[in-house]
Amino acid sequence: MKNEIANPTFFSQRRAAVVTGASLLLMTVLAGVVMGLVFNPVFGADQNSAITLLLTGEITLATGVIGWVFIFLLDVLVSISLFSYYRSKNTSRSVWMAVFRLVYSAILAVGICFLVRAWIQAGNGDAGAIKSISTFKAIWQNGLIVFGIHLVLLSKLVCEKKWMQRILAGLLLIAGIGYIVSNSAAWFVEDYELKRASVEAIFILPMILGEVGLAIWMLMKGGK
Repeated sequence: MKNEIANPTFFSQRRAAVVTGASLLLMTVLAGVVMGLVFNPVFGADQNSAITLLLTGEITLATGVIGWVFIFLLDVLVSISLFSYYRSKNTSRSVWMAVFRLVYSAILAVGICFLVRAWIQAGNGDAGAIKSISTFKAIWQNGLIVFGIHLVLLSKLVCEKKWMQRILAGLLLIAGIGYIVSNSAAWFVEDYELKRASVEAIFILPMILGEVGLAIWMLMKGGK
């Protein structure tokens, strides 16, 4: 009865776990497709090559925009489901954890507006699409600092006596610190973009395994 009171019927603890796990896995797939097929080729090209990719239609911005919109919606859903799952454990920490993810989602939404602008510009043959995409990238990367704080707070909620949850909590904590350090360094380190890949390589495994591992655990064990 206590658990039923703590969680509304739609977001019972088990249902919140399933929603969280499925949403995190779907976001991982979408992010891989969107970044791998659409944006990494643009980010990795020089300006002239990037303009050619965009204006000749070799890169379909529509796919990228739609993909990021779905990622944004799933992010909001995960914020709600994670709060629903952990609020009976620690309400105040769950609130802050969810708030920081929602703030990140809001920042991402602003970035997506610039992607929509780039899509329109590219369709009109305007090379300014490159600047709009660069603005999206800057906004998104700054938003990842907030996302890192979210992961640090989440790690404290995930940590339990069971060894699997301790490992997941450790991965989320390292990933959160990685997001904060990597994206904050751009404010202080000159020519940081030349060093970013080396810094992120240190944290890349926890970044990948943290949320993916949590997603799998939520689907298999969460709320049972």
